[in-house]
Amino acid sequence: MSLIALADLVFAAFSVQGQVVQFTLAALPDCVQCQVGLRGSRPPLSWERSLPLVATGSGTWTAEVDLALPGQAVLEYKYVLEKPDGSTMWELDVRGNRFLLPGQRRTADRWDRKPALDPKALPPLEAAAWQRDLAVLREALLNVHPGTFRYRTRAQIDSMLEATARYFSTDRTRAEGFLAFLKLSAYVQCGHTILNPLNQNDLMRTLMYGQADKLPFALSVLNDELIESLESRVRYAVLPPLVRQHVYTWDTVVYRPETRLQPQPMADGFYLFKNEPLQERYRASKRAYAGQVYLLVDEACSSATFYLARLAKECGMAVLAGSPTGGNQQGINGGTILFLTLPGSGIEVDIPVYGNFNRQPVANGGLEPAIPLARTAADLSRPADAQLEQLLRKIAP
Repeated sequence: MSLIALADLVFAAFSVQGQVVQFTLAALPDCVQCQVGLRGSRPPLSWERSLPLVATGSGTWTAEVDLALPGQAVLEYKYVLEKPDGSTMWELDVRGNRFLLPGQRRTADRWDRKPALDPKALPPLEAAAWQRDLAVLREALLNVHPGTFRYRTRAQIDSMLEATARYFSTDRTRAEGFLAFLKLSAYVQCGHTILNPLNQNDLMRTLMYGQADKLPFALSVLNDELIESLESRVRYAVLPPLVRQHVYTWDTVVYRPETRLQPQPMADGFYLFKNEPLQERYRASKRAYAGQVYLLVDEACSSATFYLARLAKECGMAVLAGSPTGGNQQGINGGTILFLTLPGSGIEVDIPVYGNFNRQPVANGGLEPAIPLARTAADLSRPADAQLEQLLRKIAP
C-alpha cells in the first residue's frame, strides 16, 4: 500500500463530529433595527452569509450552532451588524478573527474586543493529521514542483521526506509542524517555495507571528541585442488529484496544462510547451537613454528583479553595482504559483508551476556585480543608503 493511500485511511479517523456551541455577544454599539449576525470558517457558518443571533433581553445576543468540526479543527469567526440600508458592519476591522478552540462549547464575547490567543490552550494535532499533510506536500514536491531536483538529488529529497515523516510519527503542535514544513520547503532551495505569511490563515499568522516572544527585525547578509536561451518546463500534464483538491491559483489553466504541452514528456519526465522558440530576442529601443546606467543590486534581487538584473548585465544596458544577487543563473521556478493548503493543519505552502532552465552551462549562483560595494553593520542603522553613497563617489567626475 502506498504512503498516500495509507495516510488516507488513517486520516479517515478524523470524522466530522457535530458540536453544539453557544455563542454569546455583549457590549454592542448602538445600531437601530440592526440584525446581529455570526460568520465563520466552517459549516454551517460562512464568511458570505450571517447566522442571526437572538436578543436575550439582558444586553446580550446569543445563538446555538451545531458545528461540523473535524478532529482538532479550530473555528475562525466574527460578528457583524446587518444594517437596514443593506450594508454590513464587521467587528475587529483588520485585527483578525476570533478562534473557537477544540472542545470549547460556549463563548462570552464582547463586540470588537479580541482576547489574546494562548498557544498552550491549543492541543497538539495528532500524528495522523500531520502524516496526511505530509502526503499531500510530498505529492506536490515529487510530481508537481518543477525544481525539486534542481539542486538536490532524488536520494537527498527522499531522505529529507523520510526524516520529516519520522518527526511526524508523534503528535505535534501547530507551531512545531509549521517549522518542520518550513525546513522541508527551504531544503528545496527555491525562493518561491515558502510558507508565505501573507497566505496563512489567521490562526497560523497569530500563532507564528503574533505572539509576545516574536521580535521583528530585518536580516541583511554582509559580506543592443540580447539572445536568451531559457526553456520553460512543467512536471505534469494534469495536476494530481491529491494536490488538486487542496490548491487554488489565479490561472486555472495550470490545473490541466496538457493542451499547451508537447504530447510526450522528455526522458527526465518534464513536459515542454508547444511551439516554444529556441531563443528569445530582445532589441533595444532607438529612443533608449544613451548614457551610462548603474543598477544597484543585492541578495534581495530574486525572481523578477533577478531577471531584470540579468537582462541589464547581459545586454549591456546597465552596470551592476552592490553585492551578489539572489536568484540563480541556472534558472528560477515561478510563473504561476499554486497555493497549497494542507488539510490537517491548515498550513499554506506556495508551490511554483513553471521551471525555467538555461540551455547553456552557467554558474550555480546569483550575479556578481561589476562594482562591488561593501556594507558594514553600522551602515544598516544609518538612514542614508551607504552603497549608493559609495557608488556616487566612485563614478563622480
